[in-house]
Amino acid sequence: QKSRCEWFTFRDRNNRFYHLTTIKHHKHNKIKLLEAKNGDVIMDEELFCDMPCTYFVNLYRGEGG
Repeated sequence: QKSRCEWFTFRDRNNRFYHLTTIKHHKHNKIKLLEAKNGDVIMDEELFCDMPCTYFVNLYRGEGG
């Protein structure tokens, strides 16, 4: 029974550790800004979606890239 109590204690610590590690990785792995070809820095999340789409559309049309 003592080993079972220890297991519960260590299990909770491991869950907390891995959860915090995942949160830290998720925050670090976020794109916060994009730089356009002309040098403009885009920080608006709505424009984040348009910029890559526009880039690849122009790339496959042969308009540069």
